[in-house]
Amino acid sequence: MYMADCRNHEELKKIFSTADYIPNPYFKHLTLFNIKGNDYRLGVDIFFNTGHIFLKWFGKHSEYDNINFTKLSNEGFRLC
Repeated sequence: MYMADCRNHEELKKIFSTADYIPNPYFKHLTLFNIKGNDYRLGVDIFFNTGHIFLKWFGKHSEYDNINFTKLSNEGFRLC
């Protein structure tokens, strides 16, 4: 992300086509990435204005299917 210098989600999608923006009132820009052919998912909160990325969740895609990321608060995330 540092080298990419993306200013918004549209620019991020040009580099990481599987990046999914998830609207959530508790996060600046919650984004989920597919890892290892969609076996895993990585959830991060991106601050495009500063370039900071905060790891919020990492787990198997099967676990991701059971989480409603649009309503999950910041305290609800766990690292697997």
